[in-house]
Amino acid sequence: MVSSTLISSRSRSTAVRFKALETLSFGAPRVLPTVSSALLVGVSYYVGTRIGFAWTPHGQPNSTFWPPNAILLAALLLAPRKTWWTFFLAVLPAHMLAQLQTGVPVLTALSWFITNTSEALIGAYCITQFTDSPKRFGTVRGVLVFVVFGVLFAPLATSFLDAAAVVITGWGRHYWPIGMERFWTNALAELTIVPTIVLVGARGIPWIGRTTVTRLCEAVLLAVGTALIAFLVFGFQGLSPASTPALLYVPLPLLLWAAARFWVD
Repeated sequence: MVSSTLISSRSRSTAVRFKALETLSFGAPRVLPTVSSALLVGVSYYVGTRIGFAWTPHGQPNSTFWPPNAILLAALLLAPRKTWWTFFLAVLPAHMLAQLQTGVPVLTALSWFITNTSEALIGAYCITQFTDSPKRFGTVRGVLVFVVFGVLFAPLATSFLDAAAVVITGWGRHYWPIGMERFWTNALAELTIVPTIVLVGARGIPWIGRTTVTRLCEAVLLAVGTALIAFLVFGFQGLSPASTPALLYVPLPLLLWAAARFWVD
């Protein structure tokens, strides 16, 4: 009886040790992709922020084109919700580094971190609630959900908080113009950057290698056309969506063309 009890106890002890070893051996491979993805998002966010500051007119708080929020939104759409917090953790030092290097005050930079990440979070949460599919840009409903929540609602919900932070911290004046300018520039970035990143991320890099020359040429024309339109809309004084709101929708036909052509299996 004692012998059987000892054997049973040893068996349980062996099972516990086996589970511990299994956790150690299989936990790392599961963590590594999450960590590498978070680092990639952080680096991309930093590069996008630097590009945004390069497009910021001298003496103005708003950039004419602001990529980092769109980069973060695209990353959230490609990842499961349980890993979203790792992206925000990786983005924080990238955000502060890029902001402080440009001379932005600490309080303003912290406020912008809250509004930037809130914009991406609101957009990603709403979009995934209504279109929880990797091919969300492959249907008319998916494109409309993205435009409504990712391009319009999320930037609008955070732009005036962003403008309030700018005015309160003394980094800018004129609350309403700053809020409207921030909305239009962020909306255009969401409209042009997010579908591209999600398309490549969902299909994978090998998909590009399998694409025909004709399809690649078509993709290049779409990309160049979208970039030229963005420059024409935001690159000249006196011509902006703030004065002519309909300009925001100029790139939309190209995006619908891309969705129809490049999301068909």
